[in-house]
Order: sequence, then structure tokens, then C-alpha cells
Amino acid sequence: WGKSSDEAPSVIFYVGSRGHHADIGGITPASMPSNSKHIDEEGVLINNFKLVSGGMFDEDGLRRILTTARYPARDPDANVADI
Repeated sequence: WGKSSDEAPSVIFYVGSRGHHADIGGITPASMPSNSKHIDEEGVLINNFKLVSGGMFDEDGLRRILTTARYPARDPDANVADI
């Protein structure tokens, strides 16, 4: 948060990131195949998921996302361990 003179705090910047695991689902092992026609063919899409809340890791929620996607993760245990 930034402050300018006596004004209320304001957002200075936002951060975005793109994560990639060696295999997180998709139409081929290792994710991100060159012949993908839709984003979900590249692997599980995680959109604004609160991974930790109140100091608690939401492992069940993460596993649900990994296993219920159109092209689910092949090894959710490894993906969770990576986190």
C-alpha cells in the first residue's frame, strides 16, 4: 500500500503469475502441448483459488480442482507435494 500525503492508502501495483508444473493434466503428459485449441487442454486451470486461509492449507480444495478438471492431473499427490 502506498500513501500520498494525507490521502488514504492506495494500491501501488498488482502482481500476476503463471505457474507451470511438469505435469498438471492436459491432453498430453507434461502439459502445454503445441496443438492445444483451448486453455484447458494445456492442463488444469486454477483461477483465483485461496490456497491458504487463516494459516491453513486447503489441500482438499486443491485436490478437488486437480482431479475434477476436464483433463485432470495425472498425479495429484506429486502436484500437492510440489506446493
